[in-house]
Amino acid sequence: MNKRIGVLGGSFDPVHCGHIASVLELAKRFDFEHVKLLPVGQHALKQAPLALAAHRKAMLDLAVRSYPQLIVDDRELRREGASYTIDTCCELRSELGDEAAICFIVGSDVLGQLHLWQRWEELLGVVNLVVMRRAGISANELIAPEVKALLGTSVAQIDRPYGQLASVSLGEYPISSTQLRRELVQRNDVTSSTEALNACHLWQQSLPADVWEYIVAHDLYH
Repeated sequence: MNKRIGVLGGSFDPVHCGHIASVLELAKRFDFEHVKLLPVGQHALKQAPLALAAHRKAMLDLAVRSYPQLIVDDRELRREGASYTIDTCCELRSELGDEAAICFIVGSDVLGQLHLWQRWEELLGVVNLVVMRRAGISANELIAPEVKALLGTSVAQIDRPYGQLASVSLGEYPISSTQLRRELVQRNDVTSSTEALNACHLWQQSLPADVWEYIVAHDLYH
């Protein structure tokens, strides 16, 4: 194989330390040459992100600038209409060639909706899947039978360009963008002073410093 590439899509609304730590851990475990972070433009199954696309990309750029292994890919932000993972994976396969090992990364919390993704059953014909098992999240009872069957074929190590699935446990990163947004909105309900925002322990500990400064400077998540 010529290359081993990781790909993580998401709203990144906002990007947080858990995102960065997770992809760095996966890059080391699977020997990825680099990992592409793809902020979604318009979700097909979820509500629109709170932050505008330009802000989410800017925060990602700030978060990864100390990690040359991490690359921000904004193709889905530039795409009109809803973003579909299968379209992005087909584009990447065309660009990287048949021999590149492309590993699309998903969290275990999204498996309950995987069977709702457009042409999801075609994904393994284009890429590999890496499922991140996150601490405290168990969606087994919500997973469709066809997805459970797919998980039963999990391999320990990926050694093909596509067609394999690896399910891995990562270090504990008890943090989510949803929780972070909720916390800041609640703080803004009380006061809008910069001093009060900076006193919010959860945000300060969970966000890269440059991202936190960007949020405050641009008055995001009111």
